[in-house]
Amino acid sequence: MNTQHTHQARGALPESQVGPAEQLLALVLNASAHLWHNRPGIDVAGVWQPATRRAQERLKGRRDARFAPPGLFAPAALHLYSTLLEIQRLNPLLLAHFGSYALRETEWRDLKIACAALLLVQDRKGEPVHEESGEVAFYDDDYRRVGEALILFYEQGSQAMLNPKGVLRVAELLELPEIARLNREAGFASEASGRAPLGRWKSAARQWLRFRERNLPLLEGLVKAGFKETIKRIARKAGYRPESERFFALLGWKQKQSAAGHRRLGLSGLVLAKRRRFEGLSEAEICAQIAAEKLSYKEVVGRLPAETGLTAAILVALLPSLSDRDLRIMTPSLEAFGLLADAEIRARWERALSSASDQRALNVATKVVDEGLRAQLEGAADRAAQRALEAARLDATLHVMFLVDVSGSLQQAIERSKEALSRILSGFDPARLHVASFNTLGQVLVPKARSRRAVQHMLEGLRAAGGTCHGAG
Repeated sequence: MNTQHTHQARGALPESQVGPAEQLLALVLNASAHLWHNRPGIDVAGVWQPATRRAQERLKGRRDARFAPPGLFAPAALHLYSTLLEIQRLNPLLLAHFGSYALRETEWRDLKIACAALLLVQDRKGEPVHEESGEVAFYDDDYRRVGEALILFYEQGSQAMLNPKGVLRVAELLELPEIARLNREAGFASEASGRAPLGRWKSAARQWLRFRERNLPLLEGLVKAGFKETIKRIARKAGYRPESERFFALLGWKQKQSAAGHRRLGLSGLVLAKRRRFEGLSEAEICAQIAAEKLSYKEVVGRLPAETGLTAAILVALLPSLSDRDLRIMTPSLEAFGLLADAEIRARWERALSSASDQRALNVATKVVDEGLRAQLEGAADRAAQRALEAARLDATLHVMFLVDVSGSLQQAIERSKEALSRILSGFDPARLHVASFNTLGQVLVPKARSRRAVQHMLEGLRAAGGTCHGAG
């Protein structure tokens, strides 16, 4: 998806009037697509779809549909990064604050990765500002430190911090040719440079590795969780030099002497720790090993034989290790395997829905078939919005008024506004919520219930027509 398409899709304001606040609002409300996919897909006009047999048959012959290999999906990455880059151009401080917000307050991991990537390479990096005499007057703000903090943030048990895969993906995103081109055009690196600009990623990655090497239980936990190969790739890409042979031993990483003969660690007396794979084991044996060793989902999926893959029995064995968030995200898999027909699993899944703290369930709902499951997921998103608003509202007398411009030139913007408003309004107390549409005339709109579906119903009849009279609104 190119930048021109992104601007055209906004619709609500002329491009010259779209500021960073509007960009952020659109980003948070309307975009949550995954940038990385672990399975083959189909690129349909810049939108990723799973490459199922049915989808391939349906899209056969379409010129805007092409194969998308597993890994980073470039169109989605370019769209997200372009939006963040535009926000940075308009207000660098706002982007720095938003990066901190994305880390602690959202579960969209790819957004955290994209924010970290941009903040690590953008040009506000604490450079000295000189007087006319040549003396240093002061130092510029260093927003690259925020990017470093996104990578280095550690809080025991927190789901907010980046795991090894996230740290590596920051570099992978920056190395994407389309992203590297955007960064060069923005002046973050020389146009003549042949390498993709990584900014401070290497130094941040080395600090990330050093902290875990000096706190071996953390490194051991990551190895047990199945991140051994990912950590090796981070170390290679960042040019990391370990402090002891223990680092190589834990990773099962055999070392060789370089041609220059400068390597000193990991060449002698190294006892490598090897992780057993599930090759040659039956489904029942794999399940027994999962139960005996209390393995997590991440520990297991990378070790499954290709011919076995994830099955219903293996997923059941893994259920004790799944968090409520994992259960919500894996609803399509639970449905596909028929596991939600089990009363005990269904009860735990419903408890997981009750703890939802964001509206991610709305995106999961689009991937399930059963209407009842979809309604429950949407209900969980509604309740999450209501709880978030109740927690944020400091003034009990607060009243909120939404005015929707439905004049003749805004049909495209209206359609986008309906989805945005349906996500926002369900969280408000109806007694303190007021909505009106206006063109030449004004009309008060009242939802019939406090739910997302009721808001959608209220907005369904809005059509662009007439002139523009803000006073009527």
